Amino acid sequence: MSKVIFIDNKGQAMQTEVADYCSITLKIQDGKVTSVDHHESVRLQPILDHQKSMKNVAKTHENIAKTLI
Repeated sequence: MSKVIFIDNKGQAMQTEVADYCSITLKIQDGKVTSVDHHESVRLQPILDHQKSMKNVAKTHENIAKTLI
């Protein structure tokens, strides 16, 4: 997750979080954000899910090893 901070069209600071497999596009007019578009990379999501799953499996194996030693 990445944090994104921008100024909206009323001059207010806005903050959002963007997942690693997403991107956002800010439309800016006269130096202010007028719209925010959100895009997801569906091709990247399964890869990230698999990586997360493998980290969880590794952690489980590590915990099992600790209890056996």
